[in-house]
Amino acid sequence: MKKGFLFVIALYFIALCFSPAAFASRENQNLPDFDEFKSQYEEFLQKLNINKEGFEGLSLEEIQEIALTDPEPKYRYLALLRLEVLNVDDSIEVIGQVLMRDPFPFIRSHAARIISESGNHEGQTFLIAALKADPCLEVRDFAVYGLRFIGNESAQFPLIEALQRDPELKVQQRAAESLGMIGNYDAEETLSNVLLHATDLILRKVAALALKWIHERYPLSDVGINALFTVYRRDDVEDIRKVVRRVLHEMGENVPNPDPEKPEPISF
Repeated sequence: MKKGFLFVIALYFIALCFSPAAFASRENQNLPDFDEFKSQYEEFLQKLNINKEGFEGLSLEEIQEIALTDPEPKYRYLALLRLEVLNVDDSIEVIGQVLMRDPFPFIRSHAARIISESGNHEGQTFLIAALKADPCLEVRDFAVYGLRFIGNESAQFPLIEALQRDPELKVQQRAAESLGMIGNYDAEETLSNVLLHATDLILRKVAALALKWIHERYPLSDVGINALFTVYRRDDVEDIRKVVRRVLHEMGENVPNPDPEKPEPISF
């Protein structure tokens, strides 16, 4: 029964990752809550009656070997979770190799999650490689999400590439968000172009917010400021004009103060 359930889960993630059409209906949804996604694997463990504290009596090297080479996906996955419980820093290279090599998207996505939440900057190389090459949307999404926490400014270039070229709107939105948190003037031009020319309203809102976040660390150049004012003064979409007006006001620019009695929350 447990093996059958695991097989169904595995098939689901394979279909999820290799069928772009599966996400078409999600393009206009909010950016996902990663706490909610994290709870999904906890529920998965409970249904299988799996104990995260397993593998007692095994050395760290033995658990690492299971995570990398065991022929049974269930045990590779359990070993990966055990490495997370023990100490991610001691196994960052192994977890990175799981992210690069494991054939199961479900396992790779959790390797990306663990690296993203670890705070270990050595994991940046693995997340960038996954962002560039992994066929699974969820893996790339965790990678682009994690780079905002463990990436340095050099990570903005693969994020810019993802924003410009990733086939999934969800990853583009996340890349714009992350660029706002770690990017500098190199990201400013790309985000300005997205704000001016993208067709998706949510992506444009994220780009406007990202420019504001960059401005909080590095005052925007004329490129970013002009893009924001162009949208504020001329854009045909009232919703994006409202968002940009609030952004400009919060940046200290001379625009009408948003009505405090009728706040315009920036939401997706």
